[in-house]
Amino acid sequence: MRLLGSVGRRGGVPLSALLLLAVALGCDKPRDTRFDEATTKKGPAVNREAVPGDKLNPFFPKSEGDWKVLYTQEKQGMSQAELKKDGKAVAQLSIFDTVSDENRRAWLGKFNLGGLETLR
Repeated sequence: MRLLGSVGRRGGVPLSALLLLAVALGCDKPRDTRFDEATTKKGPAVNREAVPGDKLNPFFPKSEGDWKVLYTQEKQGMSQAELKKDGKAVAQLSIFDTVSDENRRAWLGKFNLGGLETLR
């Protein structure tokens, strides 16, 4: 046990350094894997057939009275707006084209939208 005999002695490894190393190695966080699929997926993030964002804007409610709709973001396949009342943001509204995500299309297909059809 010569190594331990030199711990804390002159010319040896300081005990505090060994303690710090042990704590650092023992406190390693598990790797977050939520985004692994997105970072390894090949190809475009949005299908080329996705509707341009500005073409989705007519499906948002219209500004009326104290209620104002402010478009905040438009991208291929997505549009986002903020709903304001008396100048204060009360909701964030988003519309997505599901052509790029077949799982999302299947999930949405489970819902009865009061007789409304999906747009194509």
